[in-house]
Amino acid sequence: MLPVVLFLVFGVCLPASRLEPGLAQTSPGETRAAREAPAVEPSPDGGRPNILFILTDDQDVGSVAEMPNVRSLLAAEGTSFDRAFVTTALCCPSRSSILRGQYSHNHRIWTTREPYGGFGRFQDLGLGESTVATWLDGAGYHTGYMGKYLNEYGSFDDPTTHIPPGWDRWVGYEGGPNQQLLDGAFKVNDQGRVDRVDTGTVHDTDYLAREAEAYIKNRNAKNPWFLAVGTNAPHEPADASERNDGTYAGRAMPRGPAFNEADVSDKASPWRDNPRLPKECPRDYREKPQAQCLREAIEHWRDRMEALQDVDDMVGRLVAALREEGSLENTYIVFSSDNGFAMYDNRVFSKGAPYENSHGVPLIVRGPGVPAGRTDSRLVANVDLAPTFADWAEAETPSFVDGRSLVPVLSDPKAPWRTRLLFEHRLGGNAYDAIRTSSDEVYIEYPRTGETEYYDLTEDPYQLEGEATSPPPELETHLQRLKNCAGAECRKADGEP
Repeated sequence: MLPVVLFLVFGVCLPASRLEPGLAQTSPGETRAAREAPAVEPSPDGGRPNILFILTDDQDVGSVAEMPNVRSLLAAEGTSFDRAFVTTALCCPSRSSILRGQYSHNHRIWTTREPYGGFGRFQDLGLGESTVATWLDGAGYHTGYMGKYLNEYGSFDDPTTHIPPGWDRWVGYEGGPNQQLLDGAFKVNDQGRVDRVDTGTVHDTDYLAREAEAYIKNRNAKNPWFLAVGTNAPHEPADASERNDGTYAGRAMPRGPAFNEADVSDKASPWRDNPRLPKECPRDYREKPQAQCLREAIEHWRDRMEALQDVDDMVGRLVAALREEGSLENTYIVFSSDNGFAMYDNRVFSKGAPYENSHGVPLIVRGPGVPAGRTDSRLVANVDLAPTFADWAEAETPSFVDGRSLVPVLSDPKAPWRTRLLFEHRLGGNAYDAIRTSSDEVYIEYPRTGETEYYDLTEDPYQLEGEATSPPPELETHLQRLKNCAGAECRKADGEP
């Protein structure tokens, strides 16, 4: 039996094409997999695994504690990385890094919208012509993508029928009205046909779970496949299914020492003006994406956890499908997110900050030969995912890739690995470059203001005391090398063994 790898992706961004879509109404009982266009299955070539990648949107590391299926079916049966990060803590740049294994300064996707980001820029730069999908498709894998892709990939009002290169089975989420499902529907591009799906019939996470389950069950067991599934959850507005809505009512939100930090005078100017959260909302309170008071922050947390219960249900459903097909033990399952999310730690309620809660993400790997119940503390990142998938698939990795395959560290706890990682961001006045080391040092430069911050996480794990002074001089040198590296040079600059 060949090993299987399932790739679930949450929240990738791409610009809408101007092709005229064909609209179709989906009936409540219709399974879209039954309409799947016939695909030419590759010839059996022996031994290569299938791959399942699960990528959520805006998931903080701590929330995994609220996901029993992820803990019991993935973490307990695989390896968890407790120093896993994204190199740019923003949806579209991070997803571009996942697709191509590159830092943002090399793929040049910096934001979620044009002209410096979004699906349109990804298209204009020709980045879609060489991604993990085209590499694995060219190596004989059947490839599937279901869910949220890149920002500005279609919209509810202006959907697209475009299917990015390399994907044999495509179910691309196109959003609801204002991304909030206000009229009880969302749209998807199903194999080039735009469907309107009634949320009274099926919640969007459950819809993706159903389509992914059908994909797994429709595959030829003798041929390898790669499936990516991307959910909206737990991104705002964190809409949960009817069965999970309200399940966190009255629950207390975990709050660490950095929550609503009392003194941010040590932080650089982009963060010093962030106010402390009052306990009560202002009299003229209006609901906004940003929390305005403690009560609202707690409600945001509850909504996010309820939405993640739908993702957890999906994980259980897909693991069950793999077991039923007899392929679970031969399947690599990778679970991660496109960026973290700070729930007002260090007075930040978002991603896009240079701190641990914005860049840190869950990363769990289960599969053939992967040690069960193990935690690995090496410094890993989203740029490592594409070369890892290519390694498993025996596909050629282009020379432009900056990241490293995780295969050596998954098989050998003592395998040498990088000691440095670059964080970079180019959005608004809080643009920064930072270096994060395996010895838990963080040095941040703000090029637009000339400010710096330095943290020794062994002494200050919650980043409460940012010293705006010169760090150890070697960090400045290493940061300069990482900021300008490309391809193999990045693997030298990050402390190549």
